[in-house]
Amino acid sequence: MVTLGGSIRTSKQSKNIMKKYLLVGIAGGIIFASSCKKDNSNLEEQSVISVSADALSEKKVSALLAAESTAVNGYMFKAARGTDVTSALQSALNKNKIVYIDDQYIISNSLIIQSNGALLGTGNAVLKAANARYGLLNTRGTYIDLRNRRYSTVAGLTFQPADNMFNMAGYGNTVILLSNASNCRIEKNNFDFSFKYSKGMDAVWITTGSNSNVVSENYIKTLGITYCENGSSFNRVEKNRIINSSGNALGGIGNGTKICYNNQVLNNYIENAGRMGLEDQQQTNGTVVRGNI
Repeated sequence: MVTLGGSIRTSKQSKNIMKKYLLVGIAGGIIFASSCKKDNSNLEEQSVISVSADALSEKKVSALLAAESTAVNGYMFKAARGTDVTSALQSALNKNKIVYIDDQYIISNSLIIQSNGALLGTGNAVLKAANARYGLLNTRGTYIDLRNRRYSTVAGLTFQPADNMFNMAGYGNTVILLSNASNCRIEKNNFDFSFKYSKGMDAVWITTGSNSNVVSENYIKTLGITYCENGSSFNRVEKNRIINSSGNALGGIGNGTKICYNNQVLNNYIENAGRMGLEDQQQTNGTVVRGNI
């Protein structure tokens, strides 16, 4: 068992549930567990699930089980502090379902996480954009590309901008991009930016039919969250702290003819939004907005 950050709730209910699963690790308050069975010689490879330590239930665990087979052990990525690790870290993400980092690194292009995979920060885990950037990281400020992903998790990381400012497009700039993505979790990250209003960038942008994703307990400076666009539905954004957002702190935009249904915006803290604290507009239906301050 690997325990990295966070803690396990030791209620009777949690103990009974975890008897059915092999604990892989904990990072950023997220439990990673596998349904594989343990014997004296090996571990039968089954499916890895991730679930919030604050809301562990048998129903939740079962719902998050993915069909895809995966190795049960996470991989701890190591490199020299402050170096560009884009190729090496992407290679690790390609080969391992769960990758941990615990130091400060530079990336020069977007990272892609596998479906049913995770990139997890422990300790002082920082990803900073390089001054010489390529691809979506250069044009849209995208550190993590979750297009067409299922059950992917990003947790416990600090994201920092390059020393020079981004040369970004006029629309759709975001640190983490979810497009046609489902059941992904973006939790307990720190978006350590200092952009002015004119930059217009999100920490997380959920678009193009992305459904049932969770964005929770992130600390966000000068960026915002777009919780739905272009038909994205059933997403939940909760308990985030958003300070000095360059534009809207929280926004739902039903662009075109595709309606965004039944998204939830719950218990977020917003301070000094650059435009609006929350804007739910155009083709949105059934959005639940509750407990935000």
